[in-house]
Amino acid sequence: MAAKKPSTKKSRVTAVLQALLVTFLWSSSMILIKFGLEAGLPAISFAGLRYSFAFLCLLLLVLFNPTHRSTLRRIPRATWIKLMLLGILFYTITQGANFLGLSFLPVNSLSLILNFSPLLIALGSTLLTKEHPTGA
Repeated sequence: MAAKKPSTKKSRVTAVLQALLVTFLWSSSMILIKFGLEAGLPAISFAGLRYSFAFLCLLLLVLFNPTHRSTLRRIPRATWIKLMLLGILFYTITQGANFLGLSFLPVNSLSLILNFSPLLIALGSTLLTKEHPTGA
């Protein structure tokens, strides 16, 4: 007997709603960060508080879910080291720089600069790997 497929229309609507929620959260975060910075919060401390709070929220979700805990136990040590390095690079340095940038620039200017990232990454990738982007 074949397994029953979930409703494609329902799963599509769910995916679209999730994408809209994420887009709203991302787009509003710079504005909310700017409000916090204008209220006198130091940029790096504010970033640290924000991501420490997010870590604690996710930690609670993991601690109360046995499936998540068992999944985390199966991750090899080498992968944990890579994840920690990625966390240090992405969250500490990148988000710290983002908060610092917002403390000196208007939101629209920083957003415009960040939107050039794909072009800079494509250029850097071309220079470093000698691979050229394709039109596909």
